[in-house]
Amino acid sequence: MSVESILAHILSKADAQAKEIIAQAQHEAKDLIAQAKKQAETNYQEIFQQERRIGLKDKERSIVNARLKYKNDLLKAKHEVMDEVFKRLSGHLKSEVLKKQQVSLHKTQDVAASPVLYLQDMRLTYEAQIAKILFL
Repeated sequence: MSVESILAHILSKADAQAKEIIAQAQHEAKDLIAQAKKQAETNYQEIFQQERRIGLKDKERSIVNARLKYKNDLLKAKHEVMDEVFKRLSGHLKSEVLKKQQVSLHKTQDVAASPVLYLQDMRLTYEAQIAKILFL
């Protein structure tokens, strides 16, 4: 065998091994790319679901806050109406007409009652009933 034929034989074997290594590297690269795509899709789905849950919680929180604000505003308006009812009533009350009995050791006498105290007592007693009538 001549040197040239030995060199040709070694080069052909080296070329075959190089092609085999390149083919194996390309196959491994495709596998790695496929795994990376699969992992990226999994990560995307996890992040998407997490953000979706956060979005739904934010939406629910906004709805609850809006309902609470509506109820608070309605309650405030009802209190304003009740305040106005008793305010108008206070204008018609005169201390001379309102009498209460003052009891002491020596005697019992009728004295003028304070319209403010009378209204406070009256409000505690009748506020629920007035609210039922006004806010059916």
